[in-house]
Amino acid sequence: SVPYVAGLFPQPQTGYLLMAAIFGVLGAIPYLLLFFGIHERFADRPVSKAPFGPRQWGETLVSVLRNRPFRYAVGIFLTSWVTINLVASLFQYYLTYPMQMPGEVEIVLGLLQASALIFTAVAVLLATRWGKQQTYVVGAVWLMVIVLALTFLLPNAQTVVFALALLAGFGVAVVQVTPWSMVPDVMEVDELATGQRREATHYGILTFAQKGGTALALALMQAVLALTGYVAGAQQTPGVLLAIRLMMGPVPALLLAASAVLALRYPLTRERYAEVRAQLAIRRSAAPDPE
Repeated sequence: SVPYVAGLFPQPQTGYLLMAAIFGVLGAIPYLLLFFGIHERFADRPVSKAPFGPRQWGETLVSVLRNRPFRYAVGIFLTSWVTINLVASLFQYYLTYPMQMPGEVEIVLGLLQASALIFTAVAVLLATRWGKQQTYVVGAVWLMVIVLALTFLLPNAQTVVFALALLAGFGVAVVQVTPWSMVPDVMEVDELATGQRREATHYGILTFAQKGGTALALALMQAVLALTGYVAGAQQTPGVLLAIRLMMGPVPALLLAASAVLALRYPLTRERYAEVRAQLAIRRSAAPDPE
């Protein structure tokens, strides 16, 4: 992790500067590849040009939410990312107090991130073979088992924590990657129904739901810690330790269970998506060529 690398240098500022440069370069590469590698044909796709204003945007919002697969995609996206952000925010509390492993926070997070990075390719491969729904359900159930196991671990179980961090990488990769891949598919359904391409509207609603849901979950987390008597840096009461364990295990497990149910009921199956693409291809081929 970043603090660990920064600590390897005589001046921590040098380590942080180096890591910032590395992340900056790595973050820029995908955007450069997209810019230079994708050539869009703007003329053959109708673009929504709805007038700007509260009434018009309200009508657009209602119209977009009529898209049933999109509503399911928003639910899956919301529950999955709230889970990831909640667990990530609680991880340091969990290792520091119930597990009594404050010195291993960076190591555990590093193992988890490395494992998730490796399993991202596996998640993509499984989604191609099994379909996005089945892949997501497997990943969500896998991660659900991991977080529930964290609830019952005894303090200082370092080996088990390291092993669970490595195993959790698969579930984290699936839960993060698969919902993003569902969203472009539902836009095809919207185009078939409305004749418009409204990517900005869809992603705007999705991002608002993600940010709003995450902010609410983290605020509730802090409220629970305050109500149970959490004091930073002090020896915590049994009530605080129990609250941390519950928010680290059963609460994320319930969110993951809800997202798995939504994925099982997700109406845009692989077969239905193929039908939508075929109908769109016929419509586009029959449309007059733009001047």
